[in-house]
Amino acid sequence: MAATVEEVTPKHNVAPTWIIKSDKFNHEFRIEKSFDGFVFFKVSVSSGTLPKELSGYYTKAPAAIKAVLEYEFEAKPTATVQRDHKADARKKQKEAS
Repeated sequence: MAATVEEVTPKHNVAPTWIIKSDKFNHEFRIEKSFDGFVFFKVSVSSGTLPKELSGYYTKAPAAIKAVLEYEFEAKPTATVQRDHKADARKKQKEAS
């Protein structure tokens, strides 16, 4: 299971956003520039709550990306993802029979 990192630049003169998707989670991680007047980056998730290990601000985007990738590497697949994989396997087995 590997994570994919995608850089998205929505418009000209707008800071890019990085989207990290993983097979271990149903949501995606977003790294974007914080809009509080400082030069920090923050991590957010598309749904649910952000893990406390990733909360806070990062001085550089590569540091935030590295933190998310390390978290993803160490994390176990969520219960929802495991359930979905098992349901897919049962469905494939049923269709093959």
